[in-house]
Amino acid sequence: MTIPLAGARPGVFQIPRGSGGVFYNPDGALNWPGSPIDRGQVLTLYATGQGVLDPPQSTGELAPASPFSIPRLPVSVSFGGQPGRVLESAMAPDAAGVLMVRAEVPADTPTGNAVPVVLTIGGVSSQPGVTLAVR
Repeated sequence: MTIPLAGARPGVFQIPRGSGGVFYNPDGALNWPGSPIDRGQVLTLYATGQGVLDPPQSTGELAPASPFSIPRLPVSVSFGGQPGRVLESAMAPDAAGVLMVRAEVPADTPTGNAVPVVLTIGGVSSQPGVTLAVR
């Protein structure tokens, strides 16, 4: 039996019973159709499955606030098929296994209440169907 292995297997956290991701707008408000993000703004998303970290962390260990543990593999985010600019990707301080990514929503991102978001780490993409509200 052949078992394929990957350096990462990202999964974006989602709102229960919905397709919206756990995304926070610049003002700290949770993103949803009643509180969309504007194109050109920076959002914060939360995920897991980031792979090996630098400096390393043990499974279940709370991430330190300093120094940040960052994924060794490249991290990218797309919004409605448009590549976003990743400003920061690091383990969320005082949480275990939670990756925090800050990325700019491109000016040419489609608008609407269900814009697809894909997190890619080391060439492996997150689950389909995660959406963002953009105006």
